[in-house]
Amino acid sequence: MILYFSATGNSEYAARMIADAVDDVVVSLTPRLKTKDHSPIHSEKPWIIVTPTYAWRIPEIVTDLLNDTPLTGNRQMYFVLTHTSGCGNASDYARKLAEKKGMVFMGLSSFNMPSDHITMFETPSSEEAEKIIQASTSPLSRIAQCIQCGEMLPARNISIGDRIASTVINPLFCAFMTSSRGFHVTDKCVGCGLCVQLYPLNNIVLVNQKPQWSDRCTHCTACINHCPTAAIEYGRKTKGRHRYVFPKDVMRKTEQDQSIGLR
Repeated sequence: MILYFSATGNSEYAARMIADAVDDVVVSLTPRLKTKDHSPIHSEKPWIIVTPTYAWRIPEIVTDLLNDTPLTGNRQMYFVLTHTSGCGNASDYARKLAEKKGMVFMGLSSFNMPSDHITMFETPSSEEAEKIIQASTSPLSRIAQCIQCGEMLPARNISIGDRIASTVINPLFCAFMTSSRGFHVTDKCVGCGLCVQLYPLNNIVLVNQKPQWSDRCTHCTACINHCPTAAIEYGRKTKGRHRYVFPKDVMRKTEQDQSIGLR
């Protein structure tokens, strides 16, 4: 079973592509995050966890959810991470999570996808994003082949910089760079409530038809990138920046015919 978390679509696309290649099902973790659902999940096939990389680790909200959710059946666990600047030493934390769940850690692989971290960086143009997505086909194919054959995902060399990023920088980043205080809306807001629906931790509520953010924010950027009128900003940093979500036409095609280069 493939359990995925995805805010703007990158990891959902990866999960669906792998699911087609290994003939498995995909389950989004977002509804469970929103409702704090920790009911057991059963799978006869290996567990495949697909998430974005948050500051060189698996997102804390995903780790916490998996720790609190009984996983029954198969005892093998794979991890597949999407990233824009590497995954650091995320494999060490994934291994510890698997072992804590009584699972056999089958390795972690990661690959580059378009950046959605608009609160800190420029996001790619549609043309740039398309090239990055096309380049992901090859690593996805290799990952799927390993899983299909029941093999360990190949380990990569972990540098001192990778260890520092995941061990030292990650907690500092989460403590000081994921505040929700910068989020606000302009007069372009139409009060549609899409941001409320999409946010995984119920961090946003509508007050007088305008979103307000509470203090628990992961900077998943679902709200700001999906806003249909580009009404959400983060301080002055995001003004004029291109909003990124995974291309709908590619996702739609993936859902209908998930055979793009993986079989």
